[in-house]
Amino acid sequence: MRVPKRLIPGPADADILSEAQSRDIVDRVIKMSKSDAISINVSSGITNNIRFAANQLSTAGSVGDARVAVTSAFGAKRASVVTNNLSDEALLSAVRQSEALARLSPDDPEALPDLGPQNIKTVDADFNATEALNAGDLVTAALTALDPARKAGDLTAAGYLVVNTSTNALGNSAKLFAYHKSTNANYTVTVRTSDGTGSGWAGAEHPDFYASGRGGGQGAWRCDRGGGFP
Repeated sequence: MRVPKRLIPGPADADILSEAQSRDIVDRVIKMSKSDAISINVSSGITNNIRFAANQLSTAGSVGDARVAVTSAFGAKRASVVTNNLSDEALLSAVRQSEALARLSPDDPEALPDLGPQNIKTVDADFNATEALNAGDLVTAALTALDPARKAGDLTAAGYLVVNTSTNALGNSAKLFAYHKSTNANYTVTVRTSDGTGSGWAGAEHPDFYASGRGGGQGAWRCDRGGGFP
């Protein structure tokens, strides 16, 4: 089996920010601030997907990005600016813009002081095997629906598989910092009979791609044929 070629050079996880990288961005932004208070949200993620229809693979894609949202406050006045440029120049520009907008904003009647350090429990939502999935792995998963449909001769399968790894960090000038990393896989399949008289749908979603076995492919086969794989 030929694995789809990656057209964009660099490691697949280039857009995923570690806890240390996220903390560094938060610290850099706080040092740039001239407001009474500042809070920063740092998020990153990479999403890989594959789509198939009419018993054939049709498209595959990968999207990665990182964003920083800066919220500056002067008393009850506050404003936010978002950027996906992580350079010092871009971050400084975002801070200054949020400060300028905050000064122009009306008072927020629901404004509350930012939280300080918290005892936050970690949540095990990041699965290395899911994060490591490549284009070839997604093709193999798609074949769990395509192969049985092709062999049946009177079935047509279509589906979509998307796998995501994301991080989110929150920090502020009151010394709060929190970081969370998670993975997620979603696989949905529709199978129809060639004469249009039968149809079935199934889907599976889980932070651990391998937790749901063969996922949507097997479920769709059962919906349509009333049984498991032959």
